[in-house]
Amino acid sequence: MSLQPGLDEPQVMIDAKDEYRVDEDIIQQFINEMLDTTDPKARMTRGELYNCYAAWAEGDGASAKTKRNFLMAFRKKNFKENTAREFHVGVKF
Repeated sequence: MSLQPGLDEPQVMIDAKDEYRVDEDIIQQFINEMLDTTDPKARMTRGELYNCYAAWAEGDGASAKTKRNFLMAFRKKNFKENTAREFHVGVKF
């Protein structure tokens, strides 16, 4: 939305856009609903993480992303992987 110079976007519009982004972010919804991210020493294999996600998506009536696409999107959430890229650190279910 373009505003005239000097006009700020109303807070209600900012909040509505933020809420929409969260509602449409299926990976973040999965993280919020299914994962415990409070233990920095926790770890899950990529396969365990994807299987948990796929079961969650199916139970939620959504189409699961492919494993490759899911892992790419999950990495964008700034969770760390071990050097062999076998485990995601700091997550468990």
